[in-house]
Parts: sequence; C-alpha cells; structure tokens
Amino acid sequence: MSGEVCSEILRKAPFGCACCEVVFDGMNQPENYTFLDVNPAFEEMTGQKSEAILGKKATDVMPGLGIANIDWLNFCRDVVMNNAKKDVLKYLAPLGIWCRITSFLIQPNRIIVIFLNVSGDVKYIKGLKKRHRTTRELSRDFEILFNGLQEAVFLVKVKDGEFRYVMNNAEHSKLTGFSLDEIKGRTPAEVLGEELGKTFAANYRRCVDEERTITYEEALLLPGGLKTWFISLTPVWDRGKIKYIVGSQKDIALQIMTEEKMRKNIRYEELVSRISRLALQERDKEVFMQELAGIIG
Repeated sequence: MSGEVCSEILRKAPFGCACCEVVFDGMNQPENYTFLDVNPAFEEMTGQKSEAILGKKATDVMPGLGIANIDWLNFCRDVVMNNAKKDVLKYLAPLGIWCRITSFLIQPNRIIVIFLNVSGDVKYIKGLKKRHRTTRELSRDFEILFNGLQEAVFLVKVKDGEFRYVMNNAEHSKLTGFSLDEIKGRTPAEVLGEELGKTFAANYRRCVDEERTITYEEALLLPGGLKTWFISLTPVWDRGKIKYIVGSQKDIALQIMTEEKMRKNIRYEELVSRISRLALQERDKEVFMQELAGIIG
C-alpha cells in the first residue's frame, strides 16, 4: 500500500491518530516526545489544530489537549523500551468522552498513538449493566412477593403442545410436598406419574383450548397428603399465543367440613322446628310418635 493511500486513509479515518518522535535524555532514556503529525479526527476530538502542536513537546501541549490525567511519559516509555503495544481505556473529562488509546512503535524513536472515541459503546455497556441490576432487583422483589403469597401458586410453560413446570411458590411446595427442584422443567407425567399426569395435562389443555380461566375441584393424594383442592388455571398470552398457565391451588377440605357442619346444623334446626310444631298440634301421644318417626326418617 503506497504512502499516499495510507495518508488518505488516516485523513479520513474516524479515529484520532498522532505520530510522535521520542526525545531521549543523556542516559538514552525516553523523557519526552514531540508531535510530528496528527490527522483531522485527532484535531476534532481534542479541539487542537495541528499548527498549534506540531513540533512541540508533549509536556508543553498536553494541558492544552485536556488529557493530562494520563501519565503519558510512562505510557509511551513502556512502548519504546519494551517495543510493546499499549492499550488503555480512559475518560477524558475536559473533552467529555471515553477514549480507547492505543500506542505502538513504528521506528526506534517514533510511535503512533491512536485515539478512538468509544463513548457510545461505554454508554451502551453501562445501560446494559443498569438494566441487569434493575432486572436482578425486580427478580428478587418478585421472588419475595411470589413466595410470600398465602395461596399455593405454580407456573406452567406451554410449548409445542407440551406442558412443563417453571416454578412454584413456598406455599405450594409446603401443601403439595413438591419442591421447586422436583418439578422445574418437568412434565406433569414426570412429576406425578403417567396416569395422574395425564389428568393434569388434560386440564391444562382445556385451559388453553378454551382460552379462559377454568376452575374445578379435585381430591388428590400427593406427597403432602390427601387433600381436596380448588384449582384455578389462567392462560397467559404473549404475542398472540398462550405461552404460560398460572395455576393456584387451595386446600378446601376444611371449608367442605365447615359447610357440611352448617348443613347438618340447618337440618337439625329444621327438625327441631317441625317437631315443636307437631307437638303443639298433636295431643294424641301415639299419633305424635308416628309423625315424629316420619320426620326423622
């Protein structure tokens, strides 16, 4: 590649480039360097025109460049003495930009320093980190809320006609006897066995097919014991498809017992009322006993 082509590339390059000559002291150690050439991008990034800095030593012009927060002499000394390629990421406060600075040796006493504005990349990475922190915080808050619910809740993923458990909360684990590790990523059949798994999958499929919340009662013998459940299944839509099912289970055995007790109490009160009315109506003891036997059944 000819020198003219290289010069044209550097002239149009989107990164700043400076060619510097190293100044050695009496002990043949690098002590300074002089700017020999800079490209237009360097001028734009630093706000310094080539006429103002070419031929001048770095220690004279560095404050004007606004990047004196870098130890340039040691930075470039390592390049010269060790023939090493140096690369550093710095925020140049006076310029308000993040810059990746790369330097390498091209001749025994000459180095190239490239300044690449990476503010956009740094901003993007910081944004990703911030979103990651926010997501992590939301995930933690959701987990606290999810496991703090007094109702047994679980989540099922729907994919290609198959149902797999995603998670369950602490209450669900306590009542059913299934921990998250025992159900996560598994199908109903893998968790509950083939026969019972088919029943569960059929209810999940009905929820998907009917595209609505369904509820039903079912007595189930699970590791947590025999319980009568009131189960609710709600489809969750994403981009026009049902992707998940949110399920909740409530042990209603106590409720059923309470309702049965209430029905018995009502029946008892009705019997007492009818017997009382009969006692007032019938004076004949034999007739009263016959009527009473008919009421009690």
